Amino acid sequence: NGFTDWHSMWLEFGDKPGELRFFIDKSIGHRPNLGYILYLDTNNGEVSSVKYNNDWSMGDQAWGVARFLHTGEHFGFIGQTVAGLASLAACFLIYTGFSLSYRRFFK
Repeated sequence: NGFTDWHSMWLEFGDKPGELRFFIDKSIGHRPNLGYILYLDTNNGEVSSVKYNNDWSMGDQAWGVARFLHTGEHFGFIGQTVAGLASLAACFLIYTGFSLSYRRFFK
């Protein structure tokens, strides 16, 4: 359909029968503002509409920012490093909780 500028995409079945929704990402996942949604009519195989980031509602735009903030991707390598260290700290908390409960219940 002439949309060749993508790096990754995923498919979602639309709310309406006969509609497919492709979420297309033109970056490697670090730039949510470069993504767009392509709606495909399954009856005739044609593109029914395309929604770019500016066309999304404020809630959808906020979700996109919050999602990339949560995974650390919004700030690139440094953000992902901080998110990875936070995950490692959570693993230590789980380990210490299990070890403390083991010592308490199995003296």
